[in-house]
Amino acid sequence: MMSAISTHIPYSLDGISNLDDKISIDVSEIESDEISRYLLACNFVDYSFGKFMEKLESSGLLENSILIVYGDHGAELQDLQDVKKIYEYNGKDYNENIENLLNVYIPFGMKIPDVEG
Repeated sequence: MMSAISTHIPYSLDGISNLDDKISIDVSEIESDEISRYLLACNFVDYSFGKFMEKLESSGLLENSILIVYGDHGAELQDLQDVKKIYEYNGKDYNENIENLLNVYIPFGMKIPDVEG
């Protein structure tokens, strides 16, 4: 089985039922609509992945499953000011962290039955 969830522009969660029950962050104080949609989409991916893991575990499939978790890149925000706002929202100085933006790491994780590591 393979599952894919996207947080790509336009970061739309339209059509998802009971969305308020699936989102655990408050973006009401964020001025940028694009940042709000991006953060909500990321939060929904976290929720969905958690539900996926719960289902694997409750069905007994987790212990015999190979899981590969991969993310191709970080935020694709169109306006550099939006990226700066995310840093500020998290209490970090964008200018002090510019080097981190230049060294982007690709999220990747793997679980293989009976393999430690």
